[in-house]
Amino acid sequence: MASKEKLAALYADIKEWFADGGIELDRPSILKAGSIFSGGFLIIAGIIGTTAILTFDLRYLVGSLYAIVFGMMVQVLEIKNKYGESPVRLKVFYEWINMYVKFLTLQRGKGAFYLGVGLLTFFIGPNMGQSSWTGQWGVMNIAALMLAVVGWVHTFKLVAEKGAPGAGAGAAASGVRPANDELDFSSPMDFSSPYPSQQ
Repeated sequence: MASKEKLAALYADIKEWFADGGIELDRPSILKAGSIFSGGFLIIAGIIGTTAILTFDLRYLVGSLYAIVFGMMVQVLEIKNKYGESPVRLKVFYEWINMYVKFLTLQRGKGAFYLGVGLLTFFIGPNMGQSSWTGQWGVMNIAALMLAVVGWVHTFKLVAEKGAPGAGAGAAASGVRPANDELDFSSPMDFSSPYPSQQ
């Protein structure tokens, strides 16, 4: 029981430390930090995995290149300033994603993407020829497993993101608003024709 109390005290201290810096330590913030960390770790693991070219393991090399590209996409999707906007240097890439792969801007869409990328790169293991102390696992496999877990949490909305569409008042405060295209599907349809000959 003493270890539980120590962990609770440590959590309270960390929460207080973050609150002093204006950072709120809650579940959505922890999910955001986990997403950013797993994406960054995937990039680093991909860079380390590119050394597979030295052993002519082309399958692992291609998987490492996938890991680098997809890790960068995770960073573009997750890194936001305090107003919920992408930083200036990433804004061009975020707008490209927003235009061509819009589903990645929604929590479940990017969750499914993270889960898919994590599983894809997890099953591309290094060809070691023999079993090492890690088995047939490389650094990229561990990073991919982390990304898949974060993707699972996003996909099934175990933790709702701050400012996500449909999140209520928090969504409007962060600048995310529903589309204003005058298509209101909650009101009954009017079948009367504005043309006199069709009434």
